[in-house]
Amino acid sequence: GVTLTGGLDAGGDDVDTLSVAGKDADLTVSLTDSGATGFAGTAATVFTGTGGGFAAIDRIEGSADTLQGRTDASSVWTQTAYTVGTDKLEFTGITTAQGRAAADALQGGDAVDDEFEVTAAGGVILNGQAFTGIDSLSGLGGADDFALNGDFAGAIAGDAGDDDFELGAGVTAANVQGGADSDEVIAKGGATAFTLTGGDTGTALNGSETVSFSGIETVTGSAEGDSFAINASYAGVLDGGEGGDTFTVGLNGVLSGAGVTLTGGLDAGGDDVDTLSVAGKDADLTVSLTDSGATGFAGTAATVF
Repeated sequence: GVTLTGGLDAGGDDVDTLSVAGKDADLTVSLTDSGATGFAGTAATVFTGTGGGFAAIDRIEGSADTLQGRTDASSVWTQTAYTVGTDKLEFTGITTAQGRAAADALQGGDAVDDEFEVTAAGGVILNGQAFTGIDSLSGLGGADDFALNGDFAGAIAGDAGDDDFELGAGVTAANVQGGADSDEVIAKGGATAFTLTGGDTGTALNGSETVSFSGIETVTGSAEGDSFAINASYAGVLDGGEGGDTFTVGLNGVLSGAGVTLTGGLDAGGDDVDTLSVAGKDADLTVSLTDSGATGFAGTAATVF
């Protein structure tokens, strides 16, 4: 049976700690239940008796160990804590935190600049802490950076703050959400085909894999030749980055934002050829050039910009 109990304090406000940092072998600590007085669980090489385990624990201290969440309840992970409903467990010294429920969310800090890296399906590193089995990401507040270097099926939400979403080569993500403030999608994996489908929405195709995004105010291309298909009224900014880029304005394509909303790319030598095509518009356009320099020409077209 249970061989270690943190203590059933009436209010559940005392912090009872289980430390396995002194064990020389890497341990897996598995959480099985929780309540107002803390968490229950087991660790195979610590609790060796039949049904052995711990209860009423509020904090786990490890040393290069693995922490597994509950299998029977949706949960929220942060860099240093695990929460089921109002039940909260703090942890430290954990190499990998493993989500095991149907819905494991990973959140950054409120008003904190966090760094998320998606490494594989469900695999994420948040500010150096590794997680697996994660189903959704939330930046909450602050200027967060999301590096998508692996496929991710769930929602990736920047929430408040100016957030960057860096797209690696050949990754799939079905639901990248910029949220409030000024958010940017940046191609980091080579030549990418962007399609703008709404005021702040679109897709990015790299190889045969697609990232879908919304709530994005700036779309920036890679160091190679990218394409931008403007098929709707898009209110943000398009920046080709380096390389020879092509911007194609479709029949319903409009760039409705204020100021300069399309830049071919400020490559250092100005020797890449960036192309703006308005051939898909059904009305005869007047394209007016207003300035020029080493990187190309500036101008406007009344029914496009």
